[in-house]
Amino acid sequence: PEERLRIDDLLRHFPAQSETKMQKLLDGLGTLWRQNPDEKIVIFATYLGTVDMIFREIERVFPGQGVVVLRGGDHGAKAAAERRFRAKNGPHVLVCTAAGREGINLQFCPLVINYDLPWNPQRIEQRIGRCHRYGQKHDVVVVNFVDRSNEADARVYELLDQKFQLFSGVFGASDEVLGAI
Repeated sequence: PEERLRIDDLLRHFPAQSETKMQKLLDGLGTLWRQNPDEKIVIFATYLGTVDMIFREIERVFPGQGVVVLRGGDHGAKAAAERRFRAKNGPHVLVCTAAGREGINLQFCPLVINYDLPWNPQRIEQRIGRCHRYGQKHDVVVVNFVDRSNEADARVYELLDQKFQLFSGVFGASDEVLGAI
């Protein structure tokens, strides 16, 4: 408890502001929803703290759009989150941890945002596979957020790019292009 109080006290000395990636996400969502107010979006993030931050910021900036979070738990929790998101007047954003990579069908949603990238390309494929599957009526657009000024982000992106190039060299070209914002 004393350490938490000390941390809270220290944080009061720093200005409250969104990080660059978060601001770019919010700007992009604003642009997207001005063009298509009904667009549904799946956002993947690795860490629970990041998922919570994304949820809070989208709710703060776009209170009418609605956000549902899929953190894990039993299959019933996943199914409930999927049903809420799927509903015609349901939330427009589903924010997922790794729990959203498997066991749900989001083929009605054509936009996947990877707020952070896992180092394993198979995990990216699993994320995309929630939307890009049989029955999808639209091209699925995947947006990868990479802060190139962040050494960890940049390194993960480089490793993934090398792995995708290796895969293409061995198995043939894919329709995916690894790009970053």
